[in-house]
Amino acid sequence: MTKSILLSFLLLLSCLVSQGQTATPVNEISSPTLFTSLTDNVVIYDGSPWKKTPVTTPARIYDEATVYKGPSGFDYVRQYDGPVEVRWFGAIPNDAIDDAPAIQRAINSLKSVHFDRGVYLAGDRIYMGTNNGAVVYSGEGDTFTPAPLADTTVGTTIRAITDGMSSIFEVWGKGVTVKNMTIDGNYKAKIGINDGYGMFFRLMECCVIRTKEYGALVYQSAATISNCRFFANKKVGLFVFADSEVSGGSFQNGTVPLWIGCGGNRISNLNAFQGTECAIQVKFNEELFSIIDKLTSSDLSRRIGNNHFSNIYADNPVSATPIPVFRIEGSSSADRINDQEIVNLHVGTAQTGGGPYNPDSLNFSNKIAGGIWMNNTDRVTISNATFLGNGGGATATRYTDQWIRATNSESLVITNCILNGTNRNAIYLGDGNGDVTIDNCIIRGWSTNAPTTPETGQAAILQEGSIGSFNVTNNTFVIDGSSATSAYAINTADPTRLIVSGMQIRYPGVKTIVTPSGAFAGNYQRNGTTSSIYQSTDLQQATVKLRSVPLTYTPENGRLEYDGTGLYFTDNNTRTRLTGTNSFTQNITYSDTNWGTVFSTGTTLPETANSYLIQLSFTTNTAGGGLYNAVCSGVLPVAGNTNSSAVISLPLAMHAHATNGRTVQFQWQLAPTGGHSAFQMRIVGDGATDRTIPVQVKIRPLF
Repeated sequence: MTKSILLSFLLLLSCLVSQGQTATPVNEISSPTLFTSLTDNVVIYDGSPWKKTPVTTPARIYDEATVYKGPSGFDYVRQYDGPVEVRWFGAIPNDAIDDAPAIQRAINSLKSVHFDRGVYLAGDRIYMGTNNGAVVYSGEGDTFTPAPLADTTVGTTIRAITDGMSSIFEVWGKGVTVKNMTIDGNYKAKIGINDGYGMFFRLMECCVIRTKEYGALVYQSAATISNCRFFANKKVGLFVFADSEVSGGSFQNGTVPLWIGCGGNRISNLNAFQGTECAIQVKFNEELFSIIDKLTSSDLSRRIGNNHFSNIYADNPVSATPIPVFRIEGSSSADRINDQEIVNLHVGTAQTGGGPYNPDSLNFSNKIAGGIWMNNTDRVTISNATFLGNGGGATATRYTDQWIRATNSESLVITNCILNGTNRNAIYLGDGNGDVTIDNCIIRGWSTNAPTTPETGQAAILQEGSIGSFNVTNNTFVIDGSSATSAYAINTADPTRLIVSGMQIRYPGVKTIVTPSGAFAGNYQRNGTTSSIYQSTDLQQATVKLRSVPLTYTPENGRLEYDGTGLYFTDNNTRTRLTGTNSFTQNITYSDTNWGTVFSTGTTLPETANSYLIQLSFTTNTAGGGLYNAVCSGVLPVAGNTNSSAVISLPLAMHAHATNGRTVQFQWQLAPTGGHSAFQMRIVGDGATDRTIPVQVKIRPLF
């Protein structure tokens, strides 16, 4: 006798005592056929007390589970507190008889329903729900024992037995709760639970397994899925549409273990792994909603927005070709995924085999996977995520692809993440991206044991195609040991968009940023030494500031270096010193428009420079008769000139003369070695007012 039945029986006895009646033993009958001839006010049948009660108008439903027809003018009504029991309606667990009709009769009582422990067989779809308020269908706990699925003494299981049945449970009405049971498709039912009509559906502490397609298909809003396990469903473990909450539990196997099909969802505190296309997906379900479009003659919007993911563990899916753990993909450039926030995500590669039960016959030797891959998205934020890849343990068929990959995406923010052990790029930014910010991340051990070794594959961050603003700030790039000497931090196709600051670098390779052309500006710290770099197609128009660092062990083409004593440039694998620390200074007096005497810089300056900085200091008279002190300078380009009598004019005004300006002109002569070591200078003016002017000449080589 259950607790609720005992309480009801004691209640009846107390009522008799309170009315001054003598308590007499209660008659227990063995067959319901006796109800029509009984005169007892209370009898015991099927473990429950039954009370003789006058008939009602309209008449009660004689379901032979809670009401039997009694003698003339009376019914016998089962006395119970709480849900009805499916066994009252004829559902007997652990036999070979189809229990679906009996379960349906229990549900049609419009009451909450309880299932005793054991395995119940369903040969047809069972409809759940009422229009009269919330109902609960509960068992004795799930029985997550996939092999051999034979334990009938623990928990409650509803198992499909008809091949091709559309679903086990079909939910309609509002406020349906299913909890504490296993729903087993037995690879016969297409869907375990189909919630196409029921708002505010709740699935709690359940296990949904072995369906041909979907474990649970929830395309009504405001559902709650908590602490459930979805295992060995062939296609999708759980599909959730909009404005729902999924918390706790585990999602495993199939093509997509967890699929989010629209927006407004909160996903938290769960793990997902072993999908053959991905573990978690945010994408519009065209297969489902194209059917709805046809049925309703409508065209649902394919845009998805406002999902929040937090505290999620996801293991790499299993595939012989690269696939992501987490896919976020808009239907088109117009129908995009908006406003997705991913916080506290952990992606690992710990699982190396399928264990004792591998329903999809997965080959764990072929496990090539990435992290979060996005296409056609807007405003995605990834923060406090940790990625642990194969790293040095990778093979040609088992490695970690790009951790974060984005194409055609706008306003992507990656912050406070740790990206370890990817065998290619840690972050890949393809064509069509808008603004991207990568901030305060640690990228460690990328490109080790890479399946291919192109230069682009050696970059921790690879950006290809078009992009909006590209901000990489306060990130650390680390490769321990002496391997991966070709690895480097950033490769960008559009350096004019790249802004880098606060980089911390520790890896054996000499490269930092690879760019095909254009300008890049920023600063970084490498092995404790701060450096500022500036690249430009026209250095004559740029201010170059280089801090002293030791020269790299191996010269790298295109690298400009300063070691505190000289400036060096490497081309054709040869490092050449460009300047010394000294300049040539001489005081010379020139008169009128005559050329001065040739003066030589001697060995003070390198003769192979392509241009020289000329600085003049002088004092002269102004138009008003006063003195004018000035310093003026300019660049004298001589590269490519072979005529020693060529006149190269520098437009340097000698003073602010009222009517006549002056121009400084230089001639240069070839030195015996073919360099530029001899100069002449004159001042060109009006010839009448010019006079002898003392000028200090300072010459310094550039490049």
